[in-house]
Amino acid sequence: MDAPVAVLWLWTLLFAALAVPCAYRLAQAVDQRRRVDETAELLMCVGMLAMVSPLGWPVPLAGWRALFMVSAVGLAVAWWRSRRLTVDKGQCGHHAVMAVVMVYMLVAVPHAHRAGDPWLTMAGHGGSLAFWPLAALALAYCAVDIVRGAARLLRAAPGHGLCGERSRVVSRLAGSAGMGAMIAVMV
Repeated sequence: MDAPVAVLWLWTLLFAALAVPCAYRLAQAVDQRRRVDETAELLMCVGMLAMVSPLGWPVPLAGWRALFMVSAVGLAVAWWRSRRLTVDKGQCGHHAVMAVVMVYMLVAVPHAHRAGDPWLTMAGHGGSLAFWPLAALALAYCAVDIVRGAARLLRAAPGHGLCGERSRVVSRLAGSAGMGAMIAVMV
């Protein structure tokens, strides 16, 4: 089932709106771990924006695949290094999983790009994901992350504007919801 163009535009606006606080938090980040988290969050927003935009994106599909493959590896290494921390470990593990899911979506969809169009757009690819068990795992991960995020949102301290904990939780919730919705449409 393909998503209607109006829905794609709504998702496009959502991810564009989510990119703004991500960029702001990245500019305000004072430590390396926070910069890595915010860079990964911004990359996910921009990548999902590119995937849902009915207009496509001016970066070739191969470029997106390479970017998310490198990101997945880099974030997995950052997560592995931070696993011994006793305080806030950041979101590198989550973003590594999401980058792997992005790579899966970019590789598993039989794109029209193979017919000569090198640009990324997921519009018109409903019901076309290959290897659906991996899609089911990705959907389950997104669903669990949404439930956990909702609980975190209820506990998050109010205030602090775009750099606050609530802003981070809302970005992650929306990212997981958007990723889950894209996978659901493409299954």
